[in-house]
Amino acid sequence: VTGFSNQSQAQMFRTFASLDLSPMAGRQLVMVTLTYPLDWQTVAGSSKQTQRHLRRFRSRFRSEFGEPCAALAKLEFQRRSAPHHHLLTSLPPTGRSGLPFREWLSRTWADIVNHPDPDQRQLHERAGTRVDEMTGNPAKVVGYFAKYSMFKDKRYQHVVPKEWLDTGGARRFWTSWALEKDLQ
Repeated sequence: VTGFSNQSQAQMFRTFASLDLSPMAGRQLVMVTLTYPLDWQTVAGSSKQTQRHLRRFRSRFRSEFGEPCAALAKLEFQRRSAPHHHLLTSLPPTGRSGLPFREWLSRTWADIVNHPDPDQRQLHERAGTRVDEMTGNPAKVVGYFAKYSMFKDKRYQHVVPKEWLDTGGARRFWTSWALEKDLQ
């Protein structure tokens, strides 16, 4: 995959609109952003590496909160070519560590990415994640999440950087976790 095609965009909209969002019901919806350090190629030089990071994130989420991370996930690239992930999910209950979600997220993501340079790792722990509360009807929030990524001024975020093309390109630009199709 070298870019986010019109066909993939249309499939993302159809799929996201068809999902049963009940696993997120009754909780605050949030948009989580997971970024990479300034020296991102050391830890995220290929799609395979970032996919491994996301698998570890899901595993640690389940271990911490006792439930799967129900989310919509979207890959984008920053102007500096670094990948970052947006997750539309809901705030989980208090986890085993007792840490507030934002603090747990920052520590966990920095630990998963595990930049070998201590200064890069420390900076990444402080600035590698973001959590924004979303308001409104969950179906409308999902629509916004899907449309947000399609703004014309964000098209550069859907071009796979040369660094990744040299390692086989991207796997996918979007997916969903622990959400099934709504059968109604």
